[in-house]
Amino acid sequence: MKRNTDLDFIRSILIILMILIHIVSFGNAYPHLKAGILSFMMPTFLIITGYLVNIGKTGRQFGKYLLCLALPYVIMVTGFSVLSYFLPVRDGITELSLSQIAQKIFVTSIGPYWFIQTMIICGILYYGSFRVCDIISKYRGCCSCRNNKENDFCSNSKEIEPCCNSKGNEPCCNSKENDSCSNINKGKTEEETLSLTTRLFLLAILMLLVSKTPALNITAAIYYFAGVVIRQCRIDFNKVFRPTPLAFILWPFILCREGLYDWGNMAVAFSCWCCISALMWLNQYYKSQMIGKSTLLYIGKNTLPIYLFHPIFTMAAKFYHPLFAFDKSEILLAAFTIILAIAGSIAIAKVMEKTKLAYFFGKKEILR
Repeated sequence: MKRNTDLDFIRSILIILMILIHIVSFGNAYPHLKAGILSFMMPTFLIITGYLVNIGKTGRQFGKYLLCLALPYVIMVTGFSVLSYFLPVRDGITELSLSQIAQKIFVTSIGPYWFIQTMIICGILYYGSFRVCDIISKYRGCCSCRNNKENDFCSNSKEIEPCCNSKGNEPCCNSKENDSCSNINKGKTEEETLSLTTRLFLLAILMLLVSKTPALNITAAIYYFAGVVIRQCRIDFNKVFRPTPLAFILWPFILCREGLYDWGNMAVAFSCWCCISALMWLNQYYKSQMIGKSTLLYIGKNTLPIYLFHPIFTMAAKFYHPLFAFDKSEILLAAFTIILAIAGSIAIAKVMEKTKLAYFFGKKEILR
């Protein structure tokens, strides 16, 4: 998939908003603003994440993608859990024990890292459900080739030759001249191939079942699923979310009503549409004329390391908060912390790359 600069721009704005609401003093000063941002920020992130995940990879490639999420997740959750024992952190551990740390890693997560956990779980279910359907489709297609001798699907001669490769016991079609077998694997015939609807239905069922555990929130899974549907149905992203300034006008009507902030409310889905559509219009309207736009696009490409490391700086804001005591609005503190968190997170990622510590996160390079 060609890189979409609109999505990079949107993600940069979302990650900035996320840092903003994680600054405790700012959230305390503007609780209604914080609640409004929370209502659409993470659902929008989840929609974009579900849309961008590529399951067209081999099992090994997708496994590496999951590993590059799981390794930093385990490291950061472990560190954050230990820190929560000494500092007042919401939902922190009450004792330093492997059982409580393991519970945070595998079940409830902690802090902002629940999002990475959701990415991992939904990614596994997404890839697994579609691959299972692929295997069943190929098996059914192979059986169809074997049994239908009258049409001679898989033979170039008068005699019927076996359709399946006996070496790997994997179904395949040997004929290059006849398209009947290849059509089976391409999903041309409804009777011989599991449809996209079946795949999405299986994914939805798996998400619903896993959501019965504390590890996955069903509303978060729904927004991830929405992104998956847009991608798998091959719908142009710009047709679902149309860049329009009208979104800026409609958006405030939802954000001003606190009763509509629940993620299970359809108003939140509309708020996500307004967010994406408005920011896409802003990105396309100003194009390269916007000051600092290249910086924003760079931030949008590197949201993962910023997401992982920004809590270090938002928690540190408590210690230098007295330096900004003259600003009762908390805006200067927030602006300084956002810049520090982004620059600091990127600096940490670069140091990890230089010192080869990035391999602890499963990759040679963290930054794009």
